[in-house]
Amino acid sequence: MSQFTGSYDGTFDARKGRLSVPAPYRLKLNQLNAEEIMLRACDNAPCIEVWPQPLYQQVLDEALKGIGRFTPEFGRLSRKFAASAITTRLDGDGRLILPAALVQHARLEGPVSFVGMVDLFHIWTPGLFADQLARDAAAEAAA
Repeated sequence: MSQFTGSYDGTFDARKGRLSVPAPYRLKLNQLNAEEIMLRACDNAPCIEVWPQPLYQQVLDEALKGIGRFTPEFGRLSRKFAASAITTRLDGDGRLILPAALVQHARLEGPVSFVGMVDLFHIWTPGLFADQLARDAAAEAAA
């Protein structure tokens, strides 16, 4: 497992559509030989998923394993995980350019939170991340 842990603050430059990935996450991507990364809108939250490409491919292959290529299920999963993902790279300064649709989904404007999710990381607007943490705490208390 790649072990993206911890949370880091950063800033999204809305004018240029880019942000700088925290050094510990860049180091982990390098250790994983992940020259390419995959970006996708999180299904259940207003944030952006950032995956090392080799792991994303592995997860996609596992999800599609044993499913007939011409079945509706294969099409649904392909659309969900392949068509919705964007392949990109960090620039030489460790910055990431974000597509407008993902920026809009995550409601990024300035400050951002990078959140380790073990084998990937998320990019959040800090207030929305705080709201998510409160929902998580309420769910745990109710359990």
